Amino acid sequence: MWGIKMGRIHLYYKVLKYYILGNIVTAGDIGNSYNRVSGGYNEQFLNTMQKYNVVMLSQLNLPKEARVLDLACGTGFNSEWLLSIRPKYQIDAVDISEGMLKQAEMRLGGKASLFKASMLDFLKSCEDESYDRIVCSWALKYQPPAQVLKECKRVLKAGGELGLILNSKNTLPEVRKIYKRLLIKNSKNIKKLMLELPNPKDERQLSHWLKKAGFQETRTFRGMQKFSFASTAAMTEWMTSTGALAGFDVMVDLRDTAVKGQISELFIKYGMSSITHDFVWGIAKK
Repeated sequence: MWGIKMGRIHLYYKVLKYYILGNIVTAGDIGNSYNRVSGGYNEQFLNTMQKYNVVMLSQLNLPKEARVLDLACGTGFNSEWLLSIRPKYQIDAVDISEGMLKQAEMRLGGKASLFKASMLDFLKSCEDESYDRIVCSWALKYQPPAQVLKECKRVLKAGGELGLILNSKNTLPEVRKIYKRLLIKNSKNIKKLMLELPNPKDERQLSHWLKKAGFQETRTFRGMQKFSFASTAAMTEWMTSTGALAGFDVMVDLRDTAVKGQISELFIKYGMSSITHDFVWGIAKK
């Protein structure tokens, strides 16, 4: 008990110190996190979650020809799906992770133009009204949402549409419960501070964000996907290899064997055998 108390005090001290010093996880750090999981991202995460990408993409009004921005494109699933039904589309696919872009290149085979950049850096380089459609999956949280949405609205053509899917604020409750305890156990090894991600509370908040950014028509929805596991070892492997804790893995090295053992023990302690993704998605028209 005394060790836990001291670990908690040490954790709070480090969090305050790093916040004051500005020793914060950067977009580049998050890109590196996705580099590490890029090889298994499709198998561990996207093969299950891509059906929700399709639900979102299917709600877009898709003309026969268009210029499309696939923002934070990951392994290129959105671009591939769009090109499968609209082969004449001109697509620019952007991601900050070299590893994810390599996966996208293998998937797309030169059918889209690939760019390594953060969402905001790329958007700010674009001229006004450059794109007919913009899609962004599972990534809006990694940069200030208000700024990203404002830039998306600026670079969309009149009548253009934005399609989004992202985690809600209360997603991954099982992981959130054990992560703080994991930080306490490893407080001495923390090198940087990862700030809470600005996910929307629910679909109503996402709609509010879109309207505040200047979009005229919005439709937003909420969904949930539960991942169940046969063992805590499999559950731990999923948690540490999907990007679910991108950025947070900078605070604690989730590749470390001892840390993985601690995660598994915490799952056992709290009787957990599944992880819940709570998410929202929406379509907005300029």
